Amino acid sequence: MTGDTGWIKANDRDISLFKQTTAASSPNTARLHDFADAMFFPDTLLNGVTIARTRPTRCSRTSPGR
Repeated sequence: MTGDTGWIKANDRDISLFKQTTAASSPNTARLHDFADAMFFPDTLLNGVTIARTRPTRCSRTSPGR
């Protein structure tokens, strides 16, 4: 949801088959380093309530080896 604070786990490869079956599987496509393959984990440190921010934040993306 817009404004939620959390963590993004960036995956190197296509995880679409894993999302469908939750079983270990090989990448379905040759797609690499795409935010479509990221997972968001809400930050629930305050009594299980997701922390919302009121100001805009930044998302940084890095390249391997840099």
